[in-house]
Amino acid sequence: MELFKFKCHQCGAENDLLTQTQAVKGLTSKIEAETKESYQKQLDEFRQNANEIRRKELEYLEKEKKWSEAELTIKLEYQRQLASERVEIEKKVRETATFENVELKTKLDQLTQQLNASQRLASQGSVQLQGEVQEVIIKDRLTKEYPLDLVQGVPKGVRGADAVMIVRSSGRDAGSLIFESKRTANFDQKWITKLKEDQRASRCDIAVLVTQAMPKGVSNFQHIDGVWVSDFKSFEALVGVLRMQVLEADRIRQEQLKRGESLNGLQTYLNSPACRNNVNSYMSSVAKLWDAIDKDEKINAKSIAARRVDLKQLHGFWLAHATDLESHGVLWGSEVAVKCLPHPAPLSLTSKAVAAH
Repeated sequence: MELFKFKCHQCGAENDLLTQTQAVKGLTSKIEAETKESYQKQLDEFRQNANEIRRKELEYLEKEKKWSEAELTIKLEYQRQLASERVEIEKKVRETATFENVELKTKLDQLTQQLNASQRLASQGSVQLQGEVQEVIIKDRLTKEYPLDLVQGVPKGVRGADAVMIVRSSGRDAGSLIFESKRTANFDQKWITKLKEDQRASRCDIAVLVTQAMPKGVSNFQHIDGVWVSDFKSFEALVGVLRMQVLEADRIRQEQLKRGESLNGLQTYLNSPACRNNVNSYMSSVAKLWDAIDKDEKINAKSIAARRVDLKQLHGFWLAHATDLESHGVLWGSEVAVKCLPHPAPLSLTSKAVAAH
């Protein structure tokens, strides 16, 4: 049997199919062996590389873990430091705020005090201005209502009442009225005392206090402790009546003089308002001494016993003087003496005063 032959197109050699098949098988086996060897080599390299990759991956994971732990530690430390700094900052802020608050409170208190002082000054200035306005109105109305009388004001800064009105009759002085103006929210009893002192100093016949705030229970006007107290709306009518009284008293005095009645200079003085006011001042001082003695006696009775004896003797002298005054037609001597007796008055002095009266 003749085998199928063919010629190699490369080398030109002729080969039969069996030989060629065997050659192919051998070549295939060789290729397979080489391929297998190469694959095994690559597989070994791949495995080696894979192990190296896993080893590096493990190292990376371990490093990443360490880095994570380090990062957490750094972050934790940073947060701790940040918290500590925050606490310190808040503390400083609180301290600063405390100082600022104290400083602001101090400044606010100072401003409040300055504001209150300014308000008080403004209020005092307003009250003073209101009082001066009322004083000007009173003098203006008196001048317009009684143009023949003389209305005089007291200069600012000079001790005394606000105005004096000299009542004129037939070209001569018939008597006088003294005025004090008050325009405040509350009435003060000291005003009456001061006006009486001004009345005695100026030797005026009648004292008039014109006030916005009236004493408790008083409306329009009332005679209180020797002083006429009136509100502003009623003072003009009151002045009209008081002026008529001054003119009537002057008329009676002039008629007595014309009739040639036995009125010497001493008797005229003793029956004058000036004399009576002076005696009232004297006896008021005596009454104040009695009050002072009563207070001092509670502290130390022995130390003021001699003073009380002297005062009783002084009062006894006045009682005798009051009797002499009444014998000359002065009827108010014993009345003043009884008013200034101590409370309660000694029985002996009360009896003498009643007997003299």
